Amino acid sequence: MRSAAPQQQMRSAAPQQQQQQQQQQQQLQQMQQMQQQQRQQQQQMQAAPPPPQAGVGVTFAPNGEGVHIITAIRPGGAAEQCGRIIVGDILWGVNNVTIKGQKIGEVIGLLTGPNGSEVTLMVLDGKFPYLTPKYCQLKRMVGVPVSMGVKR
Repeated sequence: MRSAAPQQQMRSAAPQQQQQQQQQQQQLQQMQQMQQQQRQQQQQMQAAPPPPQAGVGVTFAPNGEGVHIITAIRPGGAAEQCGRIIVGDILWGVNNVTIKGQKIGEVIGLLTGPNGSEVTLMVLDGKFPYLTPKYCQLKRMVGVPVSMGVKR
């Protein structure tokens, strides 16, 4: 009888080992599937480049007092098409966000976006900044940059 007990334990251990092996195999298959999905996602991300950023066609420079002055307007750009923005104007706000004191990179980030998306500029007259601001609703265009000019 004593010899029968260890045999029964071995018999009951065998199905448990098989279950563990099956679980391990399932886990391995799941991990392989997840890795394959990750590889496919990475390939898709590499295959599809991000859409190009579009701008409004202005170049600006800080004046040292936290104000951004428009130094150039690109011909054919949205800013020129608006017809209300001129060189020397003060870029005061973008989409109802006042930009005085903001870093140049932050301002460029506000001005650029997907092609065809809209942006509203609030511009002050460079000679008479106390006059009513000019608002221009523009559509961003690919190939029309927004850039930082050289402080003069």
